[in-house]
Amino acid sequence: MNTLELPDSPFVPAIGRRSFLALLAGAALGVGCGNTEAARTDPGTDSAITSSLEIDDLAGSKFWPEHLRSLITYALSLTPRGLGYQFGSSEPDAGGMDCSGTLYHVMRHEGVKKVPRASDGMFNWVKEAGLLNAVSGTPEQDDPILARMRPGDLLFWTGTYDTGSRATPISHVMMYIGKTTAGEPVMFGASDGRPYRGKRQNGVSVFDFRMPKAEKKARFVGYGPIPGFDVSNIPPQPPTQGRPADYGKGGTSDKTPASSPKKESGATPPSKSPKENDGGDEDDSRENDGGKTPEKTPSSAKRSGSRKASDSKKSSTPTKRPATRKKRSTSKD
Repeated sequence: MNTLELPDSPFVPAIGRRSFLALLAGAALGVGCGNTEAARTDPGTDSAITSSLEIDDLAGSKFWPEHLRSLITYALSLTPRGLGYQFGSSEPDAGGMDCSGTLYHVMRHEGVKKVPRASDGMFNWVKEAGLLNAVSGTPEQDDPILARMRPGDLLFWTGTYDTGSRATPISHVMMYIGKTTAGEPVMFGASDGRPYRGKRQNGVSVFDFRMPKAEKKARFVGYGPIPGFDVSNIPPQPPTQGRPADYGKGGTSDKTPASSPKKESGATPPSKSPKENDGGDEDDSRENDGGKTPEKTPSSAKRSGSRKASDSKKSSTPTKRPATRKKRSTSKD
């Protein structure tokens, strides 16, 4: 059996034997993605630097259909495992994966059929299904062209590295997972340089969703749902900064379901500060406290009624006393 002999080069120890073998395999398959460096050459950059979220950290996730919750829950379960960015890999057991390999693994794990392995294949897959929302130029994050983005959408870039002879020059893919309850647009995947909350990540992680700057070569070229994976019944979550206005079922708040009796009572809620409108856990107690305010009116009416009853007793007492005195007077006479 022939064995693969690694070349005698300082490049090999710099990136590690396993990473070098994965790079060769990825090059042979024509897969991979990343920032500007599909193959890392710096010593020490193999160490994973990743960040994690829980499903309940995502706005409106409690109202998502079960298949979407399952998809994103499994994706997030990979983020604390210390998986690095490994070009050409789609298996967590290898210690890391590249961007298309990460999404390929997640979608296959969740039962999605006919998933392409490379990022350009995924782009064409979405496009041919008629699901691609094409993006051109360098729009801002509040551009209406991004207003249809939903959790679970695949995101596509070009220009993050040289794709060589690819007919479709897509070089990077990730998955939009919506906005956090704090209002941050976030995505999941693998990268060797993109940030989360401004800090560089390296591996399978969550990341800030940001549009490329105009002076960069990279371009965000489109997004769309996974073919055969229906998410049309959940509201869009455009990637603007700030808490979503309508991110629950039927456009209601994440912390106030449509069945909430407070909303059905018809009582006018007390005015709230911007902080109280954030859908945070403290809102529930504030809203309950506010619901007690109308109870003071019947209480005061009851006290008022008691005073009137007392006054009527006092007014009736003098009437009885003369009658009593009159009887006594009659008995004495």
